[in-house]
Amino acid sequence: MPVRASRTALFIVAMLAACAAYGHVPARADGYRMVEAVVESVRRLSHPVVRVTLRDVRPAGSPGVRGERVVAVSFPGERGQDASRPHTEAGEGAWQLKPGDRIRAFLWRQWGSEQWYLGRFERVGQGDEPERPGVKGLAVTLRVLPDRAPPGGSVRMTLTVRNASGSVYSYQTPTGQQYDFAVDGPSGRVWRWSHGKVFTTAIVQGSILPGESKTYSVEWDLKDNSGRPVPPGEYRVTAWLTVMGDERPASKPVTLVVKRS
Repeated sequence: MPVRASRTALFIVAMLAACAAYGHVPARADGYRMVEAVVESVRRLSHPVVRVTLRDVRPAGSPGVRGERVVAVSFPGERGQDASRPHTEAGEGAWQLKPGDRIRAFLWRQWGSEQWYLGRFERVGQGDEPERPGVKGLAVTLRVLPDRAPPGGSVRMTLTVRNASGSVYSYQTPTGQQYDFAVDGPSGRVWRWSHGKVFTTAIVQGSILPGESKTYSVEWDLKDNSGRPVPPGEYRVTAWLTVMGDERPASKPVTLVVKRS
């Protein structure tokens, strides 16, 4: 019977694979750390490199451990001689970090050096997708069916993004992930579609032509990201395209009711 890997284990495997593929970790490195931390400050150096101060740095999966403070420089990844390879997720994502963000990250440093580098990371916890203005000319709709679901059932969520303008909408995503769905309850986030999934680590180009629509659909089994059934009550469903930049195509919240019986 197959054993399901934990989210942290999958994230570590993805980190190491990305580092091997892109040359993130030098051959002589004496520090490899998978940590969770809170961003205390961000100093933008030269795009997409930033210097971040992390507080409450502790081993991933150890919430009860009192953390330390670490200063790290984001690592943008290697470029080929023709400088055509795009920056990896770590660098571009780090440029968008802000104080208060909680992240799960891969830190490393070279042999004999005290300088820590921030490799690939992901945001964790409530508020990991801050609000951003919508994109003018795009009509974004979200349907949740059924909108009143019995315990033990499931719902289908469909995000549709239509270009109602007269020009092409071009965008970039920092990874192979193009979209995401999330469900929030009275106590915060209970489920996110991308939780535990591994995506490619190269920047992806995309576009929506005038009059064109793109549709993304997922199913939710009414369980939280730990696999526990959610209690009856009202939930707030949102969906968005995971594009880079100051604007983001996102739906308005849709209410979902999980019935008592």
